Amino acid sequence: MSEIKPCPFCGKIPNLQLLEGKYYLYCFCLKEGETKQEAIAAWNSRVVPEGYVKVEDVLKILNKPMHPYTEWYDEIFDVMKEIKSLESKTTLAEKR
Repeated sequence: MSEIKPCPFCGKIPNLQLLEGKYYLYCFCLKEGETKQEAIAAWNSRVVPEGYVKVEDVLKILNKPMHPYTEWYDEIFDVMKEIKSLESKTTLAEKR
């Protein structure tokens, strides 16, 4: 059985329900704001579940220019360390 991933809006595990022969996943995440723009911005925001990283953060690391005088595997090792540090920062942020 596949793992149910967290809701991309609130980060909680959604409910699974069988209804009329079909399975549905749902979550009751509500977002609010003082203004229409704030409410939309809150709704459009995404949490990063523990153990995951944002793709744009990884791409920033991968798009850094490589130093021409080092071995390529040293550069790859450094990139992997940076990606791992993103994972640990995400975990800390989730616990706050």
